[in-house]
Amino acid sequence: MKKYIKFFTLIVCAVFGLAFIGCGSSSKDDAEIDRAIKSSLNTLELPQDCGNGLTLSELKRSGKYVTYVYMVDEDVMDIGTLQMNSVNLKDMAVELLAADPLLALAKSKGYGVKYIYKGEDSGESFEIKIEADEF
Repeated sequence: MKKYIKFFTLIVCAVFGLAFIGCGSSSKDDAEIDRAIKSSLNTLELPQDCGNGLTLSELKRSGKYVTYVYMVDEDVMDIGTLQMNSVNLKDMAVELLAADPLLALAKSKGYGVKYIYKGEDSGESFEIKIEADEF
């Protein structure tokens, strides 16, 4: 019986040890992504008017995603229409992602990209997620 307890203890310690090693690696990747985002923010002035009623208001890392937050001027663009075209928006975004050095780094680290669109007046929002293996 003592052999089983020792073996079980060894297995539990090994699993927790691997989990902490994995967390350390993720933390290192998070820090690298955060530095790249900070560098990008040095060249961008936020909020940035993107035209057609869209304003890039925030660029951040949220979990395993590089996240772009856009505010939608609903006097210029209907957020419902934008949401109905989210598949087309995602397809266009995937084509453009490869040219962005920040997102090339994100992809190499297994991070996806998230676009969040928020209506300025209605507060309605939706998001488009693109996993690292999609771009």
